[in-house]
Amino acid sequence: MAPKGDNIHNAAPLKKSQSHRLNDQIAAKEKELTKITRYKQSLYQDWKDGEISQQEYREMKADYERQAAGLSDLLARLTAERKQLSNGVDQQHPALVAFAKYQNIEKLTREILIELVDHIKVYENGNISVHFKFADEFRRIAEYIEINTTDTAEAG
Repeated sequence: MAPKGDNIHNAAPLKKSQSHRLNDQIAAKEKELTKITRYKQSLYQDWKDGEISQQEYREMKADYERQAAGLSDLLARLTAERKQLSNGVDQQHPALVAFAKYQNIEKLTREILIELVDHIKVYENGNISVHFKFADEFRRIAEYIEINTTDTAEAG
């Protein structure tokens, strides 16, 4: 039986609605950025009308600029993620290759640990958190596979 990754086909264009989550997040952040930009623009008039002091104007302007810069960075990352999803999943994608290589793990070895785990945190209370390499890529690949296998099953 071939690994599930071998059944991924990029021949057909991926539906635009493949990632409602990303589209919704991008739309919400763009709306938020527009709102912050309007607030920042109205600050000057508030200062000139005497509704806020010059110090308040400077502080609020700087805060709005920080928020706008953070939103712009987030929008760039979300847009890049959406573009990456629309390009599909390449059979040679490093995350897919690693997952396919270790698809039926029966015991944890040093080799597997080094290839799949970024780091492990051990807390004083005995709790452990494992941070995997390719965590975001795995989520994107799983979403891509789910959407495309569902679409293929519905089409067939």
